[in-house]
Amino acid sequence: MRTKTIFIIASIAVASMLTLSSCSTKTRAINQLESLTYDLRDNCSNYSIAEWQDAANRYIDIRKKINKHYKDYSTDEKERIGQLQGEAANYVAKGAKSSLISNIGGIAS
Repeated sequence: MRTKTIFIIASIAVASMLTLSSCSTKTRAINQLESLTYDLRDNCSNYSIAEWQDAANRYIDIRKKINKHYKDYSTDEKERIGQLQGEAANYVAKGAKSSLISNIGGIAS
């Protein structure tokens, strides 16, 4: 009887830890997307090609994490994700435009 009780308690503890870990991972993905978005906002106009590649790789990794837990996100979290993705896309477009103009200006000089 004692062994069965210990097993049940251990099972509950493991299930709780896995649940908390999953919540932490899905929250971390939103935080990473937010961090990337703010980095793009603050720095994208000066990005080199290597920095754009790094930003793209970071975005892909973050999207994989978000997709893995998407069904677990609340409506508010999904709205936040959409807002951050829209902001990131806006900064990418502005940064690409700025980089293109700079490169054309550099070629013309």
